[in-house]
Amino acid sequence: MIFYWKDEYREDRIVLSVTGPAVRYGFGFFETLYWDGARTARLEMHLARLFGSLMAFGLAFQEEDFEEVISQVAHKNGLTGRTARINIQYPVDEPGAVRAIVTVAPYSPPSRALSLALSPRPLHFWLGLHKSTNHLTYHLEHQGALASGLDGTVLATPCGHLLEAAHAALLFSDGDRFLTPSPPGQGPEAPGLLPSTALAAASEALSITARPIRVDEINGFQQAWALNSLLGMQPLAAIGQWEFSPDAETATRVTAIIHNA
Repeated sequence: MIFYWKDEYREDRIVLSVTGPAVRYGFGFFETLYWDGARTARLEMHLARLFGSLMAFGLAFQEEDFEEVISQVAHKNGLTGRTARINIQYPVDEPGAVRAIVTVAPYSPPSRALSLALSPRPLHFWLGLHKSTNHLTYHLEHQGALASGLDGTVLATPCGHLLEAAHAALLFSDGDRFLTPSPPGQGPEAPGLLPSTALAAASEALSITARPIRVDEINGFQQAWALNSLLGMQPLAAIGQWEFSPDAETATRVTAIIHNA
């Protein structure tokens, strides 16, 4: 179901032109949020990232009372008291202020350590700084991993630096420090790496250092985690050929912070 909030709650339609940029090129931006059954976790952080992308591309957009919208959509779909995935999308179609679409679906985080593939295809894409609906590269990498019996894919640059998982940020520990990848280089030549709301929330409990991390450094880490708004902080059992000692205790503690509305 698609619901849109205007003057009062109602089911609505947003018609997209088949010749418009939303359909032809995947032009738009979105956020994925965690609904704990009563509230949306970290809503303001997600909206700041979403609105920041819209403004970066010079787009006029209609703001909504998303806290109320999401609550109504979750209730309408029978998800009051149940965890769920919320998506806010702003497809860019015709001139004028773009409007929001809010969708919801049941979701429960996995309860096991994850195993990720290391993509053989290097990525150098400045648009990775934004959560764009032109997300095909990430989608195909993730689906390919699932088809191989794994839980996702880790992306790296042509020069061998880690970026992120297709749908999550990465965090590593060498026993003394928590490290997360930052893109090598500066300015427009640097590959885009999405600022993670989950990683920002995790930094409330952990001292995290961001620096470029090479693929050949993976075997020097003892633990690794994937982080996003739905997973929370999920321990990793492996990335490609490299295995870790999953630390579920830290993951559970930080997940509670990430999912705290």
